[in-house]
Amino acid sequence: MMATVIASVQLMMAKVPVYIVAGQSNADGRALIEDMPLEVRRYVETGGTPEIMMSYCNGSVENDLGAFKPYIPMAEGMYSNYCGFDAVLYSMMAGPADKPFYIIKESKGGTAIDTLCQSAKNLYWNASPQWLANAGIASYNPLTNTTAGKSLLLQLEANIDSCINTTLSQLSGGYEIKCIIWHQGESDRLRPETYYSNLKALVEHLRCHISQKTGDNSYLALPFIAGGVNKDSRQYSEIVENAKIRLANEDPNFYYINLDDCELRSDDRLHFNGYGASTAARHFHECLSSLNLLPIH
Repeated sequence: MMATVIASVQLMMAKVPVYIVAGQSNADGRALIEDMPLEVRRYVETGGTPEIMMSYCNGSVENDLGAFKPYIPMAEGMYSNYCGFDAVLYSMMAGPADKPFYIIKESKGGTAIDTLCQSAKNLYWNASPQWLANAGIASYNPLTNTTAGKSLLLQLEANIDSCINTTLSQLSGGYEIKCIIWHQGESDRLRPETYYSNLKALVEHLRCHISQKTGDNSYLALPFIAGGVNKDSRQYSEIVENAKIRLANEDPNFYYINLDDCELRSDDRLHFNGYGASTAARHFHECLSSLNLLPIH
């Protein structure tokens, strides 16, 4: 009896969980929704479930920082034919409508960390203080196909700040940022030797920013979960993957997930197909579960 009461009190006191998702195309979403399992297709096509709210940026000036909206499969809107592995992950995490969780997402296909690599729309994830000083917050204008600010990292951090200011700080029970979920690396394959130091700097920059914004030093050890690039991908780099594995061995709060068993689309040998995205979601869900990072229902 006493254990049941304690569990109920803990559940009522639980802070609303927040997840940060970032990366390039496989995070952005290139799996055809029509190839997803039936239950996932229904979930995506009906806009998710009421407890999932998302603030989604992808380097565009059209995105409103700090604006949480019902789940959308891609930044281009509800009517996309594509979605990412994270859509499947959210469906697995979903619970009762009165137990919400929030997603802050920044993704853009074809983007690199290393500024000497080609990167879509001239947008980058680089965390070098010297580069960031002049990069500006990502501001690609799809109407004119022009880019002013170049930093996806600064846009993500600005969105985190705005989400905290406008919504998360107003939640009566408080909030807790659970982890950062990352899938990226393909666009850095031409300068793979820099990936270790570049990704390490990005992780440190994000953790420090979140810690400073919230005043919570525990976020300096915020879990960072990096998904691997399938070894059959035409943009696979062993050096890039080894960099992620090295960080996982060195940083007790950095986790690497091998996604070699996630099927790729046959037409491009780069992006997860529906089955591959579902498999990736299962791996991420297992990791979140093992780390006790799933929402409490």
